[in-house]
This record gives sequence, C-alpha cells and structure tokens, in this order.
Amino acid sequence: MSNDAPTDAESADLCKQFGKRLRALRKKKGFHRQLDFSEKCGIENAHMSRLENGKKEPKLTTLRTLADALGVTISELTKGV
Repeated sequence: MSNDAPTDAESADLCKQFGKRLRALRKKKGFHRQLDFSEKCGIENAHMSRLENGKKEPKLTTLRTLADALGVTISELTKGV
C-alpha cells in the first residue's frame, strides 16, 4: 500500500528546507533584517521566524504573500524544496 502523504519527519525536513530557501531569498532581495521583511509582508515577526527556522508549515496564502513581497513566483520560492 502506497502512502503519498509525507511522514512527520519528511514534513519537518521540507519545512526546514523551505525556511532556508526563504531566508536566502530574503537576503538576496536586500532584506537583511527579518523584521523589515515581516513588516513588508504584514506577517508577525515571530511567525516569520518560525517559518525561516522550519518550525511552521506555510499556508498557501502565506506562500503567495511571501512570493509577492520577494518579487518571485510561488514555484521559485519553493524551488528545491
């Protein structure tokens, strides 16, 4: 029997990969302070921290907000994750 849903460990690994990607893109786009970027996105800084540290899985609406703020597509934002 095949289970296409990721396990908890796989999901946690994906969140960590996404967090690293998000942080790298944020810095590449000139947002060196997480606080400045979270304010631009309208996302609480504590929530942004959890996203970048891989402790929180982003919702689709959050992905759209982040991608728009970075000037990239959702596909580009999640590339390699």
